Amino acid sequence: MVLLIVTCLLFVAAVPVQGEDLPESVAERLKFPVDANFQRTPLQEVLQSLCDQVKVGLELDGNALKDAGYTKNMPQTLMLGKVPMNHVLATIASAYPDRGNGQGLVVSIDQANNAITVTTRKFAEARGLKIHPLPAAPPKP
Repeated sequence: MVLLIVTCLLFVAAVPVQGEDLPESVAERLKFPVDANFQRTPLQEVLQSLCDQVKVGLELDGNALKDAGYTKNMPQTLMLGKVPMNHVLATIASAYPDRGNGQGLVVSIDQANNAITVTTRKFAEARGLKIHPLPAAPPKP
């Protein structure tokens, strides 16, 4: 008797914006469409893929996540297609809302370093980071 085990891995590669001139402003780059289809992909990988697509750096605040009971490896399943990056960030943040304890996920822009920081409201305020407003998350289908 032969036992055959087949394992299937889903690999999602970053698809950089091609043929488009990206603006200098990180806030404007967050308005560019990105490919946002991920199946049980760790949060850190999802965010890095999104940032790679619009060519901005990423700081994911592991201490803030830990304090809120989250991890960088929390699986994300998003099947949004090609949508503006700020809408993807809003969708992710809406899954980890602030319930009055400062532990909701937020985004801060670091224009000087061409990067974003994903942290919690509590840690952003403690570090003096300006929280970037995100659009309302699209309704779930």
